[in-house]
Amino acid sequence: MKPIRQLGVSFCDNRIQIAEVEQDKQPTVAILAEQDSSLDFSNEGASLSADHPKVSSTIEELASLFKQAGTSAEQISYALPTNPLFIHTFPVDPTLEDEELKEYLAWELQQYFPDAGPKDFITDAHVIPSKDKDARRTFMVGVRRGIVAFLQKVTAGLKMKLQIVDIDHFSSEKTFKANYPELKKENAVLFGVGKSGIDASVVKNHEMVDYRSYPNAAASLGSTMTQYLNHVKQLDDVQNVAGLYLHGNQVPSDTLTALSSETGIKTVSVDAFRKLIAAGSVDKTLAAESHRFAAAIGLALRAS
Repeated sequence: MKPIRQLGVSFCDNRIQIAEVEQDKQPTVAILAEQDSSLDFSNEGASLSADHPKVSSTIEELASLFKQAGTSAEQISYALPTNPLFIHTFPVDPTLEDEELKEYLAWELQQYFPDAGPKDFITDAHVIPSKDKDARRTFMVGVRRGIVAFLQKVTAGLKMKLQIVDIDHFSSEKTFKANYPELKKENAVLFGVGKSGIDASVVKNHEMVDYRSYPNAAASLGSTMTQYLNHVKQLDDVQNVAGLYLHGNQVPSDTLTALSSETGIKTVSVDAFRKLIAAGSVDKTLAAESHRFAAAIGLALRAS
C-alpha cells in the first residue's frame, strides 16, 4: 500500500512555506519549499472572503510551488498567523456546560467585536489545565468565516481536499513535541518570532498551559522574552523552565547565546530534524533552517 502524504502550508511574513510528510513506519519529511507571496496574510487576513481578488493569485502561487517541489499530496492543511484571528484566555464558571457555555463564549467574543454576529466567526475552545477549582481557564480561538471561505475557494481551485485550518504557533508545538520527547515531564517555553510579532506559550508535560501574543514585538525579542518569563513566574502550576525554544522566520540565530545569558535559561531554535527523518531529496539549506518550517511540518504531522 502506498504511504499517505500530508501537506502543510504556512503563510508567514509574506511567504508561503510548505512541508510534505510521508506516513509510513516512521514519519518522514519528504518536501520543504517556500516562495514569496502576494498575499500579506497578517495584514489582509481580516478582509479575506471567497470573492477576494487574491483568490486567483494565491491559487496560481501555490500551484506553481507545488509543481516545482513535486508534491503528490491530495489533501492540504493551512497554518495561519495569529494577527487576523481572535485568541483569548479567560476564566469560565466551571458550572457552565453545553449551550450555556456556547452562549457565554459567544458573549465573550462580542465584547471584542460588538458588530459581529454568531455567523461571522468559527470558534473553538478548550480548558487549560490549572489548579484553580473556582474557574476554568479557557483558551478560545475565533477564525473569521471569510478566511475559511477564502481557503476553501483556494483549495477547490487546486483540486485538493481541505483537511485542517490551524494556527502556526500551535502547529509548531506539534513539531516541538515530536523532536523533544524527553521534555514530556518538563516545562518548556515556545516562542514564535515573525515580522508581525511574537507568540509565546508554556508547554507543560507536552500540553499547553499558557499563551500570550505580543504584536509588533519582534524588534525587541530579548525584552519580550523576559517580560513573558516574568509572567510565567506568576503561574501557580509552572515551576522551573527547562528551556526556551524558538521558531519562525525571524529567529536571530546569531544571538541565541546572548539571549540565553540574558534569560539565564537554555535558549535554542527548534530543530525539526532532531528526531524526525528528512528525505534525501529535501533541500539541505532549508533543512538547516528547520525552525522556520516548524509550523508547516507540525501541521503535516497533525494531519497524518
